Amino acid sequence: EQKFKDLAEQLPQTIFELDLEGRFTYANRYGLEFHGYTLEEAGNGINAMDLFIPEQKQKAIDNIAKILRGETYDDHEYSVRKKDGSTYPALIYSNAIMQGGRPIGIRGIVVDITERKKIEQMKTDFVSFISHQLRTPTAGLMGYIDNMLDGITGELNDRQAEYLTEMRDVCQRNNRLIADLLNVSRLERGVLVANINPVALREVVDTAVKEHRKAIEQKGLALNIKEVGKGIVVLADTDKLVEVLKNVIHNASKFTTIGSIDIEISSRGSEGIVRIKDTGVGMADEVAKDLFKKEKVFGAAIAVGGGAGLGLYIAKGFMKLQGGDIMVESKRGKGSTFIISLPLK
Repeated sequence: EQKFKDLAEQLPQTIFELDLEGRFTYANRYGLEFHGYTLEEAGNGINAMDLFIPEQKQKAIDNIAKILRGETYDDHEYSVRKKDGSTYPALIYSNAIMQGGRPIGIRGIVVDITERKKIEQMKTDFVSFISHQLRTPTAGLMGYIDNMLDGITGELNDRQAEYLTEMRDVCQRNNRLIADLLNVSRLERGVLVANINPVALREVVDTAVKEHRKAIEQKGLALNIKEVGKGIVVLADTDKLVEVLKNVIHNASKFTTIGSIDIEISSRGSEGIVRIKDTGVGMADEVAKDLFKKEKVFGAAIAVGGGAGLGLYIAKGFMKLQGGDIMVESKRGKGSTFIISLPLK
């Protein structure tokens, strides 16, 4: 017991125990000093709720209740408040203290992630800066190439036209990548906002399909759009919803060589639903469960089929901004179905 107590006192992280009322029954020396409290104040019963900002107290109470019931919870990040009123970002990991088969308190550790947040912000700012710097020359190249293809600089032979068309395609792919990088940067910084309005779901789907219809037909794929119930209206940001749909339809086309892409518009309870189903290569369960996670986007080299794999991470962020969601159901070799949901008007 003394050995582990000595170790806890030496750790440069806050280690704590609480009773069922939320009062501290133990905190290591580092934790007390870091938060500005004395051992005497701790002995008088500091309540853990005093260390949470008002906006997060209910989340903390709900998570404590889950821990005491033996349930798991995903959101460990909080803004923790010191005695002087200053706050810092932290991850809190904890579990129930059991005695005789019953919980008698909470034991855990608080990890200060201030430096990690600063590094993440620096990376995000760097991506934003580089993306802006790349966008201008790429747009200029596109303009010159379009002028040449339009014949402004003189008549082109077939090979020149072929090369210029390929160059334009490369520029368009780079433009899309730059736009994705900027969207990731904005999502990470929390500066994106959603302009929510009533939106006719069929009209948005038709707008998104328009850009990819020709490519789908050129691959010999069937494109079927079905609306179950007419005039379904959701609350959404039109531009962001179109981007989400375009991304999913683009992926469906890219990873499908035979068969069809089926889009179904419907409603369920208080939600409007768009299902985009393809007959493509599909994916394994372990890939599907991490498809929208930031860690997988930035941890992987290149996405299957080319690209940086940013689109679906952005799509998830866009849907959350609109109060909706995007999910996937898929089996390797049997295609994928993306389900997009938004609140009905």
